[in-house]
Amino acid sequence: MKLAVVVLNYNDAETTGAFLQHIQDYSLVEKIIVVDNASTDDSFEQLQVFKNEKTDLIRTKENGGYGKGNNYGIQYAMKAYQPEYLVVSNPDIIFEESLLQEMLEFVAASQEKIGMVTATMLNPDGTKARNTWKMRTARTCISENLFLLNRFRKGTQYPQEHFSGSNSEVDIISGAFFMIHSETMKNIGMFDERTFLYWEEDILGYKLKEQNYKSFILNQSSFIHNHSVSISKNIQSLEKKLDLAEDSKRLYMKEYLKVGKVLTLLEKCSYFIGKKSYLLVKRKR
Repeated sequence: MKLAVVVLNYNDAETTGAFLQHIQDYSLVEKIIVVDNASTDDSFEQLQVFKNEKTDLIRTKENGGYGKGNNYGIQYAMKAYQPEYLVVSNPDIIFEESLLQEMLEFVAASQEKIGMVTATMLNPDGTKARNTWKMRTARTCISENLFLLNRFRKGTQYPQEHFSGSNSEVDIISGAFFMIHSETMKNIGMFDERTFLYWEEDILGYKLKEQNYKSFILNQSSFIHNHSVSISKNIQSLEKKLDLAEDSKRLYMKEYLKVGKVLTLLEKCSYFIGKKSYLLVKRKR
């Protein structure tokens, strides 16, 4: 099998159903694996209508987060169908079949050791959204907490001219939509299941670079992302979202950047200050 798509659902059968209807007839997509991540509503029952020879619906026993849920679907796909390539996609993504063809052709033609491949991400209004960035260091992990300083620095963003060609090499690709070779996913150990939400892509990017894989964005191709529909519907507390991201960041710093006690303490202090000031500003608006 050439290509399988893995999509994770949590309490959002409506969005997932629309996604499945959109890609169901794509001939390049030989298998669709829908993972219901232990939804607490009737999503699993609602999605039953989409089961067919092309689409499998499976369910996790518990919601272990984005990485663990996707790993469940990826492992299922590998064991049952042995796809050469995997597309991992959020359900709030819209892409055309021609994009898959372009991505496959790029990988086949490249002489590089390819990691992940994506395309330009667009907002629903057609404007560009950031879905690639530079590898985060301990310094940027700390400085990004102080959001008031963010407007005065470039941080991990690539300059616009970096995306002037037909494709560009990048360090990190958003987990919202990407293609990867199945063997590559095996080689890097898949998603780190110790993260519940956020920073999964930073860890994947780190693992890929550690094994000399190169990831790319196709600048002249695109997809649409209706940003964080599922997340916003299920985690409405801004403070909780910030804390989940912080937990994942600290794992990244400790396990991958191997940050020591001093920088860890600085990061914790900067997060405390940044979080308080950020929430204060938000409440005043």
